[in-house]
Amino acid sequence: MTKEYSTRVGEALDALKQAGQFKMMVHSGKGDWDHKSKEVLLRELKREVEELEEAITSGKNKEAIVSEIADIANYAAMLLEKEIR
Repeated sequence: MTKEYSTRVGEALDALKQAGQFKMMVHSGKGDWDHKSKEVLLRELKREVEELEEAITSGKNKEAIVSEIADIANYAAMLLEKEIR
């Protein structure tokens, strides 16, 4: 892996973390995900992927697309947390 590639990946992951944390804060009123099964979280993750596809294909702005990507990352993180706990 080149240094340039590593830097780009690091910057993307930093942006993803920041966007994901913002979205978690925005949705903090929804509560924890402990009560949700992996199957429910997976269904919600798939729904978010569909929303991302719609945002991209309909030409939504960068902020809307980043928001959907953050939602996807958050659901993936919830599933990860259930696996490693």
